[in-house]
Amino acid sequence: GNANGAITFTASGGTMNGITILPATGTTTIDPGGLYAQVTDLAANTYSVTVTFDVGAPYTDVVDVSEPDALYLLPGLCLGLCK
Repeated sequence: GNANGAITFTASGGTMNGITILPATGTTTIDPGGLYAQVTDLAANTYSVTVTFDVGAPYTDVVDVSEPDALYLLPGLCLGLCK
């Protein structure tokens, strides 16, 4: 599969100032205000994510990034829509 998955974060009650993701991969972007963040360029996998804030304890969770099922096309099947 392609490494085009993403995890998006929204802060509540604090300002994000760091994200650690394991296995280490992807591109991390935190908006200047620290309220929104995204890790992009992720392959389908299970990731351990730790978000640190300006105050309080870090938050750690496990996130599954999945790949959609394959799409199969059947040639010659028109269902009355072919002209």
